[in-house]
Amino acid sequence: MGTAVPSAYQARLGDAGYACYLVLATLVAPAMIEMGVLPMAAHLFVLYFGIISNVTPPVALAAYTASGIAQCNPSKCGFTAFKLALKGFILPFVFEYNHVLLGQGGFLSIVWAFLSACVGTDCPACTIQGYTFSGKPGRLFRIMIGGGALLCIWRGILTDVIGAAICLAAHLTAKQTVDVLPGPGGRAADGT
Repeated sequence: MGTAVPSAYQARLGDAGYACYLVLATLVAPAMIEMGVLPMAAHLFVLYFGIISNVTPPVALAAYTASGIAQCNPSKCGFTAFKLALKGFILPFVFEYNHVLLGQGGFLSIVWAFLSACVGTDCPACTIQGYTFSGKPGRLFRIMIGGGALLCIWRGILTDVIGAAICLAAHLTAKQTVDVLPGPGGRAADGT
């Protein structure tokens, strides 16, 4: 896994999705399968890490194209795209370490793993971006949300329940503040 990530990321920097996957499926996925990774997990792993290079610097072709359309700073746009795509770095490992997400298990275990993976991949985005559903939580609550998300990613019902409870408690008890952004003419959007 340690060599699969950099090779998947660097081998096909900026290629189109299908070309990237075809190259990595022939070069990296067989090595991962030899290491004992399930074939479906290996192919999903290289697919995600190959495609994520389109939104992560230094190449970030999709982000740089978007910055041209939005007429904004390409570097800022690339790093913002990287922050938004960070949960994409977590998802391939979730597929690798929780085979139930690949449909191997009973119906209830698949539903449980899916819900746990949703919490485990969405809450780190709240932690990194600093925003939750209703505003901007403080640093302590962001750390709590991130820790709860890590517990949800770890395989096991007990860790899932504890992680989801921590995330829910952090979301419900955080003192949320909403920044008032200036509207046209430099006045606040609420008219003050």
